[in-house]
Amino acid sequence: MSIRVEVDVSQVLDRLEIARSGLDQKRQEFVRELARRLMQRIIERTPVDTGRARAGWNEGVGQEVDDGQSTQISVTNDVEYINFLEFGTSKMQATAMVRSSLSQSPGDVGSIRLNIFE
Repeated sequence: MSIRVEVDVSQVLDRLEIARSGLDQKRQEFVRELARRLMQRIIERTPVDTGRARAGWNEGVGQEVDDGQSTQISVTNDVEYINFLEFGTSKMQATAMVRSSLSQSPGDVGSIRLNIFE
């Protein structure tokens, strides 16, 4: 008994070329989605008294950097007391909204699905 398998390699190579050419765009989409989820989680965990700290979060506005190998998005908050909320003081417990949100990011990495063959 024998089995013969024939594969049209040109179709496989075409699909790989499509995947390779779209990989940079998919990486950018992936990082943006990860940043969006992280930002949402941080905002939800930011304590609200006046709402300034929660409203102060900015994601990647003019701060996205892509060098062809990696994509970086900055998440910032210019409210002057945001560090006190994150890290606490001798008289106030830390909220740790950024650190606790980052600790959940590895779970997000596995749940983001992007079809590289689209």
